[in-house]
Formats: sequence, structure tokens, C-alpha cells
Amino acid sequence: MKDVHEEYDNRNIEVSNIGICDLRMPFCFIDNSEINTVAYVKASVFLDKKQRGAHLSRIIEVLNREIYLKKIDFESLPRIVKELSSKCESVGAYLELKFPFFTEKATPISDLQTHDEADIVVKIKFNESVHITVKIMRYGMMVCPCSKEISKYGAHSQKCKVSAEFIEIRSERFVIEELISIIDQQFSSAVYSLVKRCDEQFMTETSYLNAKFSEDLVRDCLIVFQKTNVASKIKVKITNLESIHKHNVFAYGEL
Repeated sequence: MKDVHEEYDNRNIEVSNIGICDLRMPFCFIDNSEINTVAYVKASVFLDKKQRGAHLSRIIEVLNREIYLKKIDFESLPRIVKELSSKCESVGAYLELKFPFFTEKATPISDLQTHDEADIVVKIKFNESVHITVKIMRYGMMVCPCSKEISKYGAHSQKCKVSAEFIEIRSERFVIEELISIIDQQFSSAVYSLVKRCDEQFMTETSYLNAKFSEDLVRDCLIVFQKTNVASKIKVKITNLESIHKHNVFAYGEL
């Protein structure tokens, strides 16, 4: 049967990425524990300028064999992206996994177990060598120190989203669950899916005593992350979903 993908292309233009995206796939991610989850998968390969098309079915073959219902950790990811490159006879490949990372967390005072989650994006690029980037997205609570200072009663608070990106991770030291805990400790208060009245009181009072600007949170996250030595470069972006403004507020920093 004729393979039109292998036809010679005379336009002399390389295609840096050709692949598949938005493929949902269940798997088990191994961190401190085994986390069953479902990822949106994106995978692509480099296409030589002389070749007309890529064999995308081969990408699916690799994903089915290496990811679908399999146990994966950071140590296994380089092998998978290299297999994508080899199977498609390409000099490079890219793999991206977006998934919710579920854990359990105890409420602060009532000490009840409740489910907890963070959004994770893992990007693996292979071109002679393997490069892994991980982004962790996490929500918490922030209280404004200016509002606290100028007000007789209370201070305005809001939900806050932290996006921490770790570039060129050191996989032997990288533990998602530990980094999530670090992020939670930098907020005015962590947030919980289950909150009893005693927990609500604790969160309200604790966050008031730990009021922070957006700028404070970025700096605090970067200082603690730097001590972990888990990546060559770290970027932190925070977005405050403002409660008293029509706009939201963001801050960004990197080390």
C-alpha cells in the first residue's frame, strides 16, 4: 500500500512540530504516593524538510503502550519522549501532560480528611538531550495588608492563584506533593474543600495576621523554592481574584 507520508517534499521547509493534542488518557503518576488521574495529552515530532508528512498513528501507538493505564514517574518520561522520536524516525519529539493532581488534606482544626487538588502541566522536549519543565497551579487565600492597616474592622480578602513553573527540573529531587505544601504555606491562608465553623474561624483569623501583598507572595515563593534546588530556573506568577475591584491583580518574578 502506498505511503504518501513518505513522499519527497520540494518546498524545503522544516515543520518543527506535527502531532496530536487534546487526547484524554488515564494513567497513574508516582510521586510521594500513586495518584490515579486523567491527562490531556499533547505529543509531536519534528518533520524533516524533505518528508511530506508524519505518521501520527505511530504517536498514538507509543502513547497507548507507554502511558495508557500505566504507572509513570519523572524518571520514565525521558524514555517515553525518546521512543516517540524513534518510532516516528524523527530527530526530536515533544510530550505534554496536563492533569489534576489529587491528594488528601486534613482541615486545620476539625482535623477531617478532605480531597485536595492542584493542576499540573509537565512538558518534556527531546532534541539531542531531554528537557523537563513542570508547572504547578494552586489556589489559596490572600488578605490585603493595606486594607488591614487603614480599616477599623477587618480587611478585604480574595482567592489567589499561584502558577509556579520549574524549568530543567532535577527529577531525583522533584516531588510535586512537597512543592504544593510549600505553596500553601506562603498564602495568607490555605483553602479547603471542606470547612467547619471552627476551621472557618481559624482561617479568617490566621489570614488576617498573615496579610500579604501580591508582591510579597511572589518573593516568598521564590525564596523558598530556591532553597529546594529542584530546578535550574523558577518562575512564579500570581493572580488575585479581587473582591473590591472590577479588575484582578497579577505579579510575576523569576530566579
